[in-house]
Amino acid sequence: MRYAFILLLFFLPLLNTYAQELNRREPVRYEKGFTVPELKDLMEFQVSEGDTVYIRFKGDFRIRYDDITAVQSRGRLRYRARFGFFVDLPSNFKVGMKLISSDAQGTSGGDPISGNTSFENNGTKKFVFFDWAYASWETNIGERIKTNISFGKFSNPFQYSDVVFDNDYTPEGITNNWIVNFREGSNFIVHAAYFQIDENSNTHRDPFMGGVQAGIDFSRPSKYHFFGGVGYMQVVHAQELTNDAVPNKNVGNTRTEDGVLVHSFRNLMFQIEATKYLGAWRKFSDFPVEVGGELLLNTAIENNNLGWSGFVTLGKADKKGRWEIVYRYKYLERDSWYEEFVDSDYGAEYEEALIGSGQGSGYRPGTNMKGSRISTRYSITNNINMGLIVYFGRLILPQGERDTMVRRWQYNIEFKF
Repeated sequence: MRYAFILLLFFLPLLNTYAQELNRREPVRYEKGFTVPELKDLMEFQVSEGDTVYIRFKGDFRIRYDDITAVQSRGRLRYRARFGFFVDLPSNFKVGMKLISSDAQGTSGGDPISGNTSFENNGTKKFVFFDWAYASWETNIGERIKTNISFGKFSNPFQYSDVVFDNDYTPEGITNNWIVNFREGSNFIVHAAYFQIDENSNTHRDPFMGGVQAGIDFSRPSKYHFFGGVGYMQVVHAQELTNDAVPNKNVGNTRTEDGVLVHSFRNLMFQIEATKYLGAWRKFSDFPVEVGGELLLNTAIENNNLGWSGFVTLGKADKKGRWEIVYRYKYLERDSWYEEFVDSDYGAEYEEALIGSGQGSGYRPGTNMKGSRISTRYSITNNINMGLIVYFGRLILPQGERDTMVRRWQYNIEFKF
């Protein structure tokens, strides 16, 4: 199966001739402004005469072959489908909704940190869930300050990598974001948010996360881009997050035999990213080289409380014919951060079941991990790209003498519209 998928990846560039013809055609426009009579006829929206409502559609479909090489290896075909619409209402209000594929997690909905669905169970009809469902309002204060507030289920506002939040994690709660432009190309940015993690029907001790991130963003077109930030995040009532309280996908945190978290999470976060554009080269008008890293420290405890990552990126696969290569190293100690927030693709081999984890031995993602990730991506057209991601993960605190290394290969083909 792996080799058949690799052959398919190499076959795709042969579509370039046909793709060039498609790119020469008039592009389809997915944004349209509707007048009041049109809205009343088509959608029966109640808006004032003279107002215009804009509706935008966006989506993507990705097919993946996922191969995990461990003591108990496995390979599987999976897909992720996303489709959303976004409505710009009068008076600077917006409403957004996005649907996503995912495997069901009992009666709680879909997987919170993955939109992948496996090919299995004799072609059963698959589930679709809400990935976004929010309303927002934004306004300008003078000429240099912009702010918005969103309520519902929305895209994660914090500018962190998957060492802090899995890329598929879309929280529920309230977020407020500020951008202060103090000169051309230079902004002061603040993100503040309240994430409701769970609702406890037996007490007012509902677990939630509160956080803030502030940073400076400098950019000069075709020259450079820089971002540096600091943040603080706290998970309140973490002891209510037992294994059966939320979907139990990751492991790593210290728990009692009953699955109760032993430690709290009060984290300082630091981040820095810098991009330099090196000028025209092949398909690139400005070839980018980016480096950066993150540091997180759980100040609630003194041991096993550190996490960090560093990366370097060459190129960017944002247009037809462009490519990118990314190397990232991760180090995430056992109680450095809440296990159910972090990357669900990055794991290692447990020789025995981790105490209180609610899961058995074998391959498990989460915290208590260290290792590398190498990814490459190529844009066949402006809307189609293919890529490969390779993970090399080990446990920081192994249970025995056996090697805990796991290699995970992900071959992707993605279509965007």
